[in-house]
Amino acid sequence: MTTLAATLGTWMGIQAVRMTLAMIIWNVAEDNTTYAGQVAAEVFIAGVVGSFLVRLVPLRRQAVWLGALFGLIVVLRQALPGENASPAFAFASWIVWLCWLPAFIRQAGRAGLLRDAATGIILGVAVQVAGEIALHGLDLELIDGPLSVIAALLLAAAFVAALVSVPDGNAPPSGAWGALVVGPYLFLELTLLTGLGRIEVDTRLPQVVAQLAVALAFVVALALAVVPIRRAVRVLIVALGVAALAAGTAYGAATLATIVLAQVGLTIGLVGSFTSGPQRLDGRVHLLSAVGWIVFFALIFVFYSYRDRVDFLWPIAGAIVVLPSLLARETTPPRTLRPALAAAATLLGAIVIAAIPPANAHPAARGGGELVVLTYNVHQGLDYWSVPSAAALVDRIESANADLVGLQEVNRGWDLSAGIDFFSYVRWRLPQYHAAYGRMDTALFGNAILSRYPITDSSYGILPHLSSALNRGYVWATVDAPGGPLTFVTTHFTAYEGFDVEREAQADAFAQFWAKRPRSILAGDFNAHPQDVTITRLLSSGLVDAGAAAGIGSEFTYSSGAPHERIDYVFVSPEIRAVAAQVLAGTASDHRPVLVTLRLP
Repeated sequence: MTTLAATLGTWMGIQAVRMTLAMIIWNVAEDNTTYAGQVAAEVFIAGVVGSFLVRLVPLRRQAVWLGALFGLIVVLRQALPGENASPAFAFASWIVWLCWLPAFIRQAGRAGLLRDAATGIILGVAVQVAGEIALHGLDLELIDGPLSVIAALLLAAAFVAALVSVPDGNAPPSGAWGALVVGPYLFLELTLLTGLGRIEVDTRLPQVVAQLAVALAFVVALALAVVPIRRAVRVLIVALGVAALAAGTAYGAATLATIVLAQVGLTIGLVGSFTSGPQRLDGRVHLLSAVGWIVFFALIFVFYSYRDRVDFLWPIAGAIVVLPSLLARETTPPRTLRPALAAAATLLGAIVIAAIPPANAHPAARGGGELVVLTYNVHQGLDYWSVPSAAALVDRIESANADLVGLQEVNRGWDLSAGIDFFSYVRWRLPQYHAAYGRMDTALFGNAILSRYPITDSSYGILPHLSSALNRGYVWATVDAPGGPLTFVTTHFTAYEGFDVEREAQADAFAQFWAKRPRSILAGDFNAHPQDVTITRLLSSGLVDAGAAAGIGSEFTYSSGAPHERIDYVFVSPEIRAVAAQVLAGTASDHRPVLVTLRLP
């Protein structure tokens, strides 16, 4: 039961930290990076300090009580989502989880079950990946409704029941080195090794191949972790695993081999750190747990501040995970393949479930010369109040019944947006569309195209980047539309005030990409008003504002809950005529979608 408790606790803990990061970035401190860092530090400090204060409470089996409180908060988070409730429950869940983990490790150490705890943490990550696969890029915290509350209740109940079954032995406290490495280990898993969206984008392999590769990595790693290995061989495997982390995802299909190698090295290192690390400080579980989470916070902060320009953090984190195991004494692992088999069954079962198509009926493409185009900034999969809303967003897209859809702020697993892979989800929910994704700022943040007509070619481009925080770009597709090939492009220009020069440069580059090609539609979030130089330059290049031509030039598209500006547009080449247009109501995103009906030549 120790393994099960660690598995469920890790799974729920990953969701807690991802939801916490999303609520900090997009709800509490949106548009204020300095304040976001301050809030994040305060939440982490509260959890770390709380873990020490909890020890002063004269209560036996603290891991059980803390686990019960954590489970209750998770259920409340699912049952009571809202602008204020979601961040409050997210922060509370993460703080309590940071208190729970060292208490649980101490209990497992006193019972002599640290190997089971370590195996459970690895399985917890595997189950997390399985959940993402089965839910097509979503996690429990990213869905709502009665079924999600029931799922949270069952998960919390199973977690507490498993904790109650963990014995409370009399051995001296131990497991501090394992507590130290959990933070860096989860950093590696979340940002690299289980990033299905990142792997798919960077390797350009089919989604199911990426899923099978990640599944294989867990199964092989857990199987090798129970094989007796001589110290010299173990050191070699662990070293190769850390070296593989330096490769990142830069080598196409070969990335899959490096992921398997890295997962094997980290698994052996994590288990070794828990079970046979150095004797010195071995009882200082809370102290080294605090150090490990400070390292985690620093790694996450630097990684997402410099996005994909700090790949060297991966081998550094890997070295922290495995170092205690390299200093370890020899141990004899139990010969059981049950963890590997459990991971295989869970992950393969999730892949099978993911292959089940949605039940909805889907309208066929229109005939004739009219084409309906939708452009929609989906706000990282969050609604106007920055509460997860993936299902509502896809419902809105589907109800528009457009032939071509341009989406902006599309995530492929950014932890800062709760780990949502919105492209995977929309691709599954709307199989009537052909889909293309283009990276923008990293592989995990970009734009997407949906087309009822076949896409014969597609790619992406990066726009000029002068002084803003994020790279901006566009994705384009050649569509086999009625009357012949058509070029469809969707983009997202730099946001916020003070970056007019950058947006103007992006407008020039965008017009150059168009190059006056006929039968072209260019849509997106341009973050500029109709009278701004950015828009006038696009118009002077020969593009036509289809929305204005159809009579919605004075209607606002942002924000969805309190519209006050027009920044979302559909531009067309001069020979295409706008027949009708409307700005659709709704708060599933912070933008309102724009729907335009066009007549092709």
